[in-house]
Formats: sequence, C-alpha cells, structure tokens
Amino acid sequence: MRLTVDALAAERGGRTVFTGVSFVAEAGTLLRVSGANGAGKTTLLRILSGLAAASDGHAVWHGPEAPTTAAEAACFVGHTNAFNEALTVRENLTYAAALAGLDSSVPAIEFALTALGVKLLVNRRFGTLSQGQRKRCSLARLLLDASPGGPGRRAWLLDEPFVALDVDTQSQLAALISAELAAGGLVIYTSHQAVAIDAANTQEVAL
Repeated sequence: MRLTVDALAAERGGRTVFTGVSFVAEAGTLLRVSGANGAGKTTLLRILSGLAAASDGHAVWHGPEAPTTAAEAACFVGHTNAFNEALTVRENLTYAAALAGLDSSVPAIEFALTALGVKLLVNRRFGTLSQGQRKRCSLARLLLDASPGGPGRRAWLLDEPFVALDVDTQSQLAALISAELAAGGLVIYTSHQAVAIDAANTQEVAL
C-alpha cells in the first residue's frame, strides 16, 4: 500500500483551510498529521478516505499492483463514533463491516471486540455505553478485515484515536497500531496526546 498526495488543498464554508499539502507514505509508515485546532486535520483525513473532496490537488492510493479507490484502500475512524445508539454493538459492527465489504461474521466481530477489551459489550445497545466503551467499540472496525491480503491491506486513518481512552487502553491501542505497522500496514493519525508507538518509519505532516 502506498499513498501519494500532490499539492492538496481544501475549503470549508468558502474559506481555504489548507493548500499545497504533498507527501508520499509507504507501507509500514506511521504518519502523524499535526496542527492547531481548525487547521484542517480532520478535513485532510476525510479527503484521504474519500468522504470529502479536495478543492485542488490529488490523493492517489496504490495497491500491490495498481492504483485503487479510497474506499478499498482505507478504513477511517473519526473522533465521533458514527454508530447508531439504538442498535447493539454487534448490530453496528455487522452493518459497518457489510458496508465496507469486510468480514461481518460473529467470530470476526468477537475477535475485534476482544482485541479492544470489550467483548462482553457485544449485545449492549451502543447508547448505553460510556464514552471510553464507545470509543473502543468504534475502533474495533479496524480489525474486521479478514479478506485476502490480511493485515496491512487497508490503511488506517485515525482521527484523535486516543481521546476518551484510559492510559491502559491507550497503550493497548498503541500496541495494535505497532503490530499493524510491523505487518506492513500504513497508519495516518491525528493526536494531541503523546503516546508511544513502535514504528520503523515515521513521518509528520504539519498543517
């Protein structure tokens, strides 16, 4: 997996948010997007994930053999959880997996929740959970990919992934990110918190 970004620009509400953003991120790279509040960090991740359009420039995802779409190349988890509060955790993850073409089987969902330490919440309605529990259940979407290619097939785009997590869970998530990078994954994230992540190759894009 490789991402090439060339002279990317974005507008919000008729106002220029950022311009001239360029970088290349290869498989195995941990890339941190930094900047003050309002600098466009979330906007950049949404453009890279295909959820928003750039006003100028290009972002191209390259698969093992050829360019691919953002929907096929990346899994985006925003700082908002994007789950339906009336549905159970299992129902939310089943829907999210089916929408992204990932494994929505019971074993896959239970594996993902177990990795984040929230397997016992699988049948709880999402709206009844604490903020930390909601965050962990939302992050479980990252671990649903059991398609050919395994770890590293989809890049992880994480917007403030450590917010609302206690120190132990932050360390647990950092370990999952480190393992994904070691397996050839590409992780792009924003964070105002200093969390140690083991990565052979790190980059930073400042907005």
